Amino acid sequence: MRALIVVACAVALGGCDLLIREQRPQSPPHAEQAPSAAADVFAAPNEEFEPVEPTIFRIVGAPTVWDALAPLGRSFEPEGRDPTFTARIRVSGEDQIADILRTGLADDAVGTEHIRIEFRREPDGWYPTNAYVRQKCRRGPSPDTWTRAPCP
Repeated sequence: MRALIVVACAVALGGCDLLIREQRPQSPPHAEQAPSAAADVFAAPNEEFEPVEPTIFRIVGAPTVWDALAPLGRSFEPEGRDPTFTARIRVSGEDQIADILRTGLADDAVGTEHIRIEFRREPDGWYPTNAYVRQKCRRGPSPDTWTRAPCP
């Protein structure tokens, strides 16, 4: 009887090990390269952007920077596209800087839009002080290259 219990436990544990191995996600072969590529995009200096007024993106003060960015996430007009919104917020001294990448925009000239908004802390929340934008165009002399100029 004891031998039967030991065999049953061994089979059960072996089955659990198999189940655990099957549930572990396999990472894609280039998974480590994706974050560094995104980090390079977010590290671009402000000189590579066109300065704009933050209000063109409907960005105003809010209790948190994430709350202030909400209008950007709602401003897609997908028209059958699959839009994406990737944001990263970093601290710079007393301020916070938000970098936002938007793809799948309704604009057929713009492939990807990179928006940078700088925020300062006030007693009642975070307020935008500066905003910048650049884009990758879908067509033109250098498609898929970051540019400050409007896309053709």
